[in-house]
Amino acid sequence: ELMEVAKYYSLFLGQIFLFISVVFEGINVVEASGWLNAHATFYGINQDPSKLGGACGYENTYQAGFGVYTTALSGALFRGGEACGACYQVTCNTMLDRKWCLPRGSVTVTATNFCPPNHNGGWCDPPRQHFDMSMPAFLRIARQGNEGVVPVLYTRVSCTRKGGVRFTLKGQSNFNMVMISNVGGDGDIKNAWIRGSRTRNWVAMRRNWGANWQTSLDIRSQTLSFRLTLVNGRTLDFFNVVPSSWQFGQTFAAPNHGCGEARPTTSKSGLRMLTINATESSAVIPVLDQWIEEGRKVQKIELQRIIRDLRSRRRYSQALQVSEWMSHGGLWSFSPSDCAVHVDLIGVVHGWATAECYFDSLKDQEKTDKTYGALLNCYVREGLLDKSLLHVQKMKETGYASSTLIYNNLMCLYKQNGQLDKVPELLVEMKKNGVSPNNFSYRICINCYGEKSNFASLEELLEEMENQSHISMDWTTYSIVSNYYIRANQREKAIVFLKKLEDALHKDAVGYNHLISLHGQLGNLDEVMRLWGVQKIVCKKQINRDYITMLGVLVKLGELEKAKELLQDWESSCHTYDFRVPNILLIGFCQRGLTEKAEDMLREIVKKGKVPTPNSWGIIAGGYMNKDNMEKAFECMKEALAVLGQNPKWDPKPRLVYNILNWLGNREELEEVQAFISSLKTVVPANRNLYHALIKANIRDRKDVDWVLKSMKADCIEEDAKVEKLLGMR
Repeated sequence: ELMEVAKYYSLFLGQIFLFISVVFEGINVVEASGWLNAHATFYGINQDPSKLGGACGYENTYQAGFGVYTTALSGALFRGGEACGACYQVTCNTMLDRKWCLPRGSVTVTATNFCPPNHNGGWCDPPRQHFDMSMPAFLRIARQGNEGVVPVLYTRVSCTRKGGVRFTLKGQSNFNMVMISNVGGDGDIKNAWIRGSRTRNWVAMRRNWGANWQTSLDIRSQTLSFRLTLVNGRTLDFFNVVPSSWQFGQTFAAPNHGCGEARPTTSKSGLRMLTINATESSAVIPVLDQWIEEGRKVQKIELQRIIRDLRSRRRYSQALQVSEWMSHGGLWSFSPSDCAVHVDLIGVVHGWATAECYFDSLKDQEKTDKTYGALLNCYVREGLLDKSLLHVQKMKETGYASSTLIYNNLMCLYKQNGQLDKVPELLVEMKKNGVSPNNFSYRICINCYGEKSNFASLEELLEEMENQSHISMDWTTYSIVSNYYIRANQREKAIVFLKKLEDALHKDAVGYNHLISLHGQLGNLDEVMRLWGVQKIVCKKQINRDYITMLGVLVKLGELEKAKELLQDWESSCHTYDFRVPNILLIGFCQRGLTEKAEDMLREIVKKGKVPTPNSWGIIAGGYMNKDNMEKAFECMKEALAVLGQNPKWDPKPRLVYNILNWLGNREELEEVQAFISSLKTVVPANRNLYHALIKANIRDRKDVDWVLKSMKADCIEEDAKVEKLLGMR
């Protein structure tokens, strides 16, 4: 029966080219990949996320350096406090809970507390592995409104910490305790030692509870050093990190690499750091409120910097929260510039209509060129041409339409709507009204001329641009022009502007990548190699991005041996082995039918101790499929699934999976079919259309469909009208 399922499965995929999945009980993660099964809940919704130090002794997770992405662990993971400070990457298992899991939701959390068992079948009862997360962390993986538990996959990851390892001195004259926090790397401490300036030897400390380590040594009026052994076996030494003038209650920070002197931590710029670390909107306001409640001062300029930082990180919802807090606090005046930022944030988070309502509510003195411009940005962002034109007309009536930015916005909008002829007309209008075009104004016009292959107007405009004293010609403009000439197969013209591009490069590595790619499109191998040599001298250091560009060009030109030499050069100099680099050459081999050579290359890399991504094996599997060698394609696909932990969100090519299932179905190998489909469950989501096809196929061949209906229910896919119609055909 499984043979038939695989056949119908593959036929269905060939028709709709959708993702594939068949539901079997007992979905397992490949433990060898490092990902394990667990469940997750969250602390109370009103719980202050900075107070979740609990059983580890971190009185405030912000001050300990952990932010708000924290979690309590069940006993199986907590290990009596040894796990305090450890980091875990947690992702919601959408295969088991589609209703509440966020697709591709993932978060890295720090263990700061213990989830006690109730010995009545609770989630934290042994031997269950469970994460009881802070609300901000939980909402990174699951939808809001879920009051229960979600299934998760987790793996240990290295902790990234800023500000150094922190040592907080606690106790009294005859009882000394040190709380150790913000440890990078593995994060969790196995053993700790202390040495005073009057003590010749390291003295072992014992874990009192959580992250608190105790010593009976009289350490008063001594300079203190510490030695830590992490769970992974690494030992860190921190010499003279606490001066002899220390007092109980003080915290001292030392570099994470384990050397150098420390100084007491301060609160300077602390609000900015805490707010930036609070990466969920629900956590930003409590940080601000607590800061004020503690009697600390907040300057307006600091809030403005926080908003700017959050916007730069595309965390618009949190930035809007801070902006609203600032506007309603009554402690600071809200200037027109602040209002403009607020309008723009509302537009991003809630849409143009809400931004428009806020703009209409502003006082007349607050409706300046900045706030008008911010609302225009909201309209342009959503492609609203008519509204934008009406708004610009209002701006003209109020005298606020003489801005280069306004014209540039309208140019983008016309181009976005396909009205290319309108863009040069706006440029003429700008100059007529005394508004100076900038680089962007000229570039968007050049793009419009290039799209219409109007090269005469393009060159005329480029010459005008070059003659403007306020315009600084850079490589980007020449790259755009060269690309249009290459597309038009005007080789000689393209080379002229490529020379201008090179002259404008200076030390810009990204510019060299563009130049090399464009010469690659022209087939200029000699120029490609020359420019690569120049880039290595001028830019001095090449990163993975540069090698990926160069390898892609060589592969496109069919220079596989040169590409192989370049890959060897990269391997000898790279600090982090990024499989996106060798994957370029693997693709090149497979595209030219040299799949065996690609496999040999990948297996050589594996012999060197590197663990490839599943995509690397997927590339080779696709190469064998194209050569009709399905046995080898199946073998490589199994290799891909075995290293899924390197990229748990990898999506195999639907056509590849379809062909493998079809091949397995024809062979009628029961165990292989079952094992392969079960493995697919970890990477390919189920969908309603799939089940429709499976029901139809089983009914057509007069086979039982109860297993399909049970599988639908397990995947939280409800029966719909089409299912009822199909069942009525039995």
